[in-house]
Amino acid sequence: MALRFLGTTCDDGDCPTLYEVEETGEILVQGDKVADPEHLAKLRDVRETETFVIVPRDLLTRFAPQGSAPEVVPFTEVAHLFRDFKHTAWRLETRRGYASDRNSPKWQRWRAGEDLATEPFNEWRLNVQRATAQGRRFERVCIVDNPPTEGQRFLLATAPSNVAAG
Repeated sequence: MALRFLGTTCDDGDCPTLYEVEETGEILVQGDKVADPEHLAKLRDVRETETFVIVPRDLLTRFAPQGSAPEVVPFTEVAHLFRDFKHTAWRLETRRGYASDRNSPKWQRWRAGEDLATEPFNEWRLNVQRATAQGRRFERVCIVDNPPTEGQRFLLATAPSNVAAG
């Protein structure tokens, strides 16, 4: 079953995390297993197949779904919006990092110390170059923590190649 990353309260890869099981909408919780005998003795209706984890309240209040989960729209269905717009494509970047970035080969190269500022143009950057040559604008505002999270440092490291495209 496919998992969709919902959020975590830190960016070092060793933290409680929430995921959604895409096929069912159920929530998978990653956290430290409860081992305190007093706590375990007070739990009710425990099946043999169940286990319990502890997570910070902040993880649930920030990332747990607040109702029915919105349907995720694949990028392929909206990609045309970044080709066909008339004036400006604008994005407000508020995430502290993306699971898709952390799972990419580019992330591994960056963590190994490779400079991503001069990445060769890919289809996305070629599209940006064509659009800006026609006078259209791509704009992005990125909210960055102080100090930046690892995910934010990655996004900033890749920014120069996007800027070079236009």
